[in-house]
Amino acid sequence: MTQPLTVREIFAMPWGSPVPSVSGVIEHLHPPMIEANWSLQNGKLRDDRGGAVIEFMLSKHEKYWDPRAVVGQHVRIVGRAPDAMVWKGQKAKPKVNGGVPFAKLEVGPNVEVAWTDTEDSLFSFPSLQQTQTAPEAVPPAAVPPVPAVHSPVAKEPEGRGHKVSVRHELRQLIALYGVVTQEVERCPVVAEGARDQVAENVYSAACSQGLYRKIDPDGTMIELDPSQAAKIRPNLTALGEQFAGKEQLLDMLLRGNGTIRMDQSWRDLTEPQAAEALKSPEIKGLFAKAS
Repeated sequence: MTQPLTVREIFAMPWGSPVPSVSGVIEHLHPPMIEANWSLQNGKLRDDRGGAVIEFMLSKHEKYWDPRAVVGQHVRIVGRAPDAMVWKGQKAKPKVNGGVPFAKLEVGPNVEVAWTDTEDSLFSFPSLQQTQTAPEAVPPAAVPPVPAVHSPVAKEPEGRGHKVSVRHELRQLIALYGVVTQEVERCPVVAEGARDQVAENVYSAACSQGLYRKIDPDGTMIELDPSQAAKIRPNLTALGEQFAGKEQLLDMLLRGNGTIRMDQSWRDLTEPQAAEALKSPEIKGLFAKAS
């Protein structure tokens, strides 16, 4: 079996390209929409290593997924036919993506699905079957098996509303500008006197394609300037300093109590999770024994 494509690889493909297979993490999933002659379910798929995110759509499937069971889970999807999945450009609409055209991974019913957090086997779970008529309601069998290892469900930031969303997107724009200027500085074919103009042109083009929405602002800021880590993620930084040299012990406990998956480390904790870990009696006890 060939290695499935990553989300990052699909994001770089030309629109309209067939996608034979994909592997990623379900970042967000909407409830299915089902009418008399059609049905679909939209969601977002994140790269296994973080960063890149694409939208996807399950179309005309007999069974759909329960968001409570699959958000945060690793999934692998393989097409049974060349056109089973397509990285398809979407029509520009005023209320969608700010009116900017974008692409979405359209996933037809002719695919095999595996939830790889449970068992790394492509045919471990029932595949989605093709159907001519959409069901009237989501049947109970639509819920995929929940992995034995607990994976925390991704949640929207507390108090998230229009103002919070705008602030988040502004931070994404700023982070994208930092990435663009850094890459232009590194590019050997750009003359030194032309870098500012090239950077502005590239940034403008990237914004028009909505690339800033793929940016993790905090992670990008830290990557551009590691000295900002303590300011942007103070709890995670404090936890790392506390367990410097003892990270494997910390990972073992966090995996054991279900805070992180077996393939994750303490660095994958969110700020709220890191704050809880710093206050946890188990963590404090482990640190005392290891010291």
